[in-house]
Amino acid sequence: MIGADGLRSQFHRRPEFPAAPPAARRVGLSTHCGGWRSTADRVEVLLHDAGEVYLAPSDGDEALVACLFRQKRAAARSAEWRNRVLHVLLSLQVLKGRTRGIAFTSPVLAVAPLGLRVGAVVSGDTLLVGDPQGLRTR
Repeated sequence: MIGADGLRSQFHRRPEFPAAPPAARRVGLSTHCGGWRSTADRVEVLLHDAGEVYLAPSDGDEALVACLFRQKRAAARSAEWRNRVLHVLLSLQVLKGRTRGIAFTSPVLAVAPLGLRVGAVVSGDTLLVGDPQGLRTR
């Protein structure tokens, strides 16, 4: 059996897969933005000083944008989420010249905390993958 049922996995209710909050707490912000010159054949993962940015091509000049931040550096209120995402996108050198006026086409959504500390990812005939597997931190 494979457990790939998301961040709030039911497998962590089982005693063989105990989970605890991560040592390094992270928050994820996601939205769709128009105004991109993107590569339509791949998802891009960009690293920055406060976390990661994921750009996934969507429709036309639109991309799904997900920003992951260490929680202490993330915006605390939903009113700030949009500004935080825009600031990161505009500050990344690798994206210079690839935008034509970034426009949000969906609300900015947040989830926290991301990741888990998981004691085991395999037990008997069960394997956890993806989010249920947890976040490996130093």
